[in-house]
Amino acid sequence: MSDGQLITDTHAHETTNTYWEQAHPKPMAARQGIERIVKKALIAGYTTEQIVTALNATKSFTVNAVEWHLRQALQPSPPSNKPSITVEWVENVDGTFTRVINS
Repeated sequence: MSDGQLITDTHAHETTNTYWEQAHPKPMAARQGIERIVKKALIAGYTTEQIVTALNATKSFTVNAVEWHLRQALQPSPPSNKPSITVEWVENVDGTFTRVINS
């Protein structure tokens, strides 16, 4: 949706359809309830792609649960503190190989 565009029930219905067509298994939550959440997310400025991703990730179809996933997706991922590990194989003098792990 572009800035300043009026969000209608049609927009919410189309976004919900996009989600519903690819959801498997289908949610047990009422489709109308999901559509209301979708409309709120569209009004808040989220894109269809962001909303569908959040709906796929959520375990509960509530405004708070979906909003949490929408906001989490906006956060930059923290840098990894894990040291890089490399694995190499070294040939022994007898023709066998030994695995060496470097961290």
